[in-house]
Amino acid sequence: MTLPVSVGRLLMSLVGVSEAPDIYTAAIGLYAVWLVLRALNTLLHYMSQGLSTLAWQISIWSLQGGKCVVAGFLLLVVIPLLLGHLVDLVVITPLRVPSNRTPLFYPSTEWALGLLHTKCICGAIWLTNIPFKRTLDQVYQAGVRNLDLTFIFKNVAWPVIAGLSLTIALPYVAFMGIVPLTGLPYEHCLLVYRYFFPALSLILLVYLLVTLAVRRVNKLYIKVKNDKYLVGRQLVNYGTSPTELFLEEIEDSEPVQESGEH
Repeated sequence: MTLPVSVGRLLMSLVGVSEAPDIYTAAIGLYAVWLVLRALNTLLHYMSQGLSTLAWQISIWSLQGGKCVVAGFLLLVVIPLLLGHLVDLVVITPLRVPSNRTPLFYPSTEWALGLLHTKCICGAIWLTNIPFKRTLDQVYQAGVRNLDLTFIFKNVAWPVIAGLSLTIALPYVAFMGIVPLTGLPYEHCLLVYRYFFPALSLILLVYLLVTLAVRRVNKLYIKVKNDKYLVGRQLVNYGTSPTELFLEEIEDSEPVQESGEH
């Protein structure tokens, strides 16, 4: 265990952690050693098939790695950072910072906070039947090997990033451009801007709850009405079919021709 612990301590020191428990350094070191051995084994396997095969495989790995880096940056860095900043504006800043102080934003803290909320939101999405769930499921089913960067950007990253960016930027532009026209001092404009996000979030929450309650009541009303008055949803013909009745009427209306002897 000396080698894994040493490698783990080296990696932890590179990221700025000087003192860490040996159990964490050993786990990180074991994983790093396993990755190195796995990579060497794969390289030796493809080198035995020729340099052209190795070069082709390295190019495929490089392309796939580039796609993973871009997708990971969009999904695991940009979106959590924006979401964490929005959560900070809505919840943390109004509760933590007094009205006469200027809030300070730390990107690392907001990213960690946004990553936690992103995980919770994704877990909540899997419990629903919204169309975005099918999009995430399609990305999940594709996996890393069949990663479609264009699909991820158009259907996952861009809508979420655009929505979060507009949610953060539009109130600032509106209040910094419209509220000063009312003649309020700059300090009051900042105060209005600071408490606008929690107020807007509360209004949206109340709207969603009222909409959900109205839909539930409407479904309950329709269910009670159908249980009381609805007889059936499909027309069923019992007995003789209409076609047979029509043919019988035609046969009855035709005159009977009697054959005579000539």
